[in-house]
Amino acid sequence: MIIGFARLALALAAGISVLPAAAQAQLAVSANDNKAYLDNGVAKTVPNAQPDTVAIIDLSANPPKLLAELQAPASVVGPPGRASPS
Repeated sequence: MIIGFARLALALAAGISVLPAAAQAQLAVSANDNKAYLDNGVAKTVPNAQPDTVAIIDLSANPPKLLAELQAPASVVGPPGRASPS
């Protein structure tokens, strides 16, 4: 019985070792506030600004590739993490 278990463990270890490693995503998530900008260090607002967005960017591509862009409220005012998809 112990020899059977040892063979099974060896077979599993050999099988796992030939499997490809899991792919690792290199993604960036960016909240984009389209209402404010800096003009020579002075904060200004954009009249009739486009909606704010959240962008998902693939950093493993060269050059980086935009995977998705969603409309979502975002702000440069307040603590980090203020983007919230609706």
